[in-house]
Amino acid sequence: MAFGYRYKLEREQNGWWLVRFPGIPEALTEGETDREARRNAVKRVRFSAERGRHDRLGSVVIWEASML
Repeated sequence: MAFGYRYKLEREQNGWWLVRFPGIPEALTEGETDREARRNAVKRVRFSAERGRHDRLGSVVIWEASML
């Protein structure tokens, strides 16, 4: 089973990339590059899911909000 999550990728003033998930407000992460931020985002969503967001955890799929 796969779970999909929409996210917003924003460049911060310090040059790092911030990832926010509108559907999971507690899941925030960042990275020095946009690629690192996306990789951290998958880990963060999995962590949130493991902490009780879903009964069963399958694959995690994320997509940028502007892609919809």
